[in-house]
Amino acid sequence: MILIIGPAFSGKSAYAHRLQEKIGGGEIMTEVQEQVSGEMEDADVTRLAEDLCRSVSVLTASETGAGIVPVGRLERRRRENQGRLLCELSFRAVCVVRVFYGIPEVIKGSIPEKAEPCVELWLFRHGYTQYNLQKKYQGRTDLALLEEEKIRIRPLCGDIFTKDEGDGTLVAYVSPALRARQTARLLMPWAKQIVIPEFMEMDFGIFEGRSADEMSEDARYRSWVDSMCEDPVPGGESRGQFCARVTKRFEELARRALREGVRRLVIVAHGGTQMAVMERFGAEKKPYWTWQSAPGGAWTGRIMETAHGIRIKDCRKIEQGEY
Repeated sequence: MILIIGPAFSGKSAYAHRLQEKIGGGEIMTEVQEQVSGEMEDADVTRLAEDLCRSVSVLTASETGAGIVPVGRLERRRRENQGRLLCELSFRAVCVVRVFYGIPEVIKGSIPEKAEPCVELWLFRHGYTQYNLQKKYQGRTDLALLEEEKIRIRPLCGDIFTKDEGDGTLVAYVSPALRARQTARLLMPWAKQIVIPEFMEMDFGIFEGRSADEMSEDARYRSWVDSMCEDPVPGGESRGQFCARVTKRFEELARRALREGVRRLVIVAHGGTQMAVMERFGAEKKPYWTWQSAPGGAWTGRIMETAHGIRIKDCRKIEQGEY
């Protein structure tokens, strides 16, 4: 993301459009400081900055204040939030340019020759089922969502997901499981669903439908846990087998999305699917178990091609209700 700052009416927007042509496209947002309000908390400003960095290539912002302190409390807070937002954006930007009387001056980084291709990722976990509440292993058992989930899970905000992505209908890649397909329908009732069999949850074999407490004296379960859950489950899959099928299919979809210039890749599947994808492709290296969201939550980030292959950068976990 490139941030352009300067006084009002100083030529920022014109420069942003010239820059957009140079780097090969991308979305422009002008006067980004107007996105904040006096009611926003610090964490809200940080989330806004992260979201803007993922979705917009060039941002412009007018310098405000000139040392004049507003009288009203909310207006003072709004002015402070504008400053916080620009600090957050400046920290994350690859390049910051100040424009004065139409003359640009680079004050951070350098202007890229061409925008680095990326695809925005939204990787959702399905909502709660009865097994989730009972803390039972849930792989191939095809349970429906709890009835209350049909009220709790709301459609995504229009400013995040739109019915028309500009090149056709929004596509959601979903696990074959009923709970995943129902969640996708609640989140994006307008989306076209494409079922991906490889995104099905891990096959838990003889552990399916049982909780850890129920199996605390089961020697086969204890042996599996002692292997860090990496041995094959009796009658099911090993974690390695599960991760291999998930990540192979994800990489195929990611590469196709980058090749075709798709704006975002949306997947609705399982906690295991999240962990497999994020452990393998997350730019930040973290253990498998740390990548799971709560039911109804998601991981977001930017899919990019790097010297080390496909990577997901700027990863952020979003729990249900935050989007």
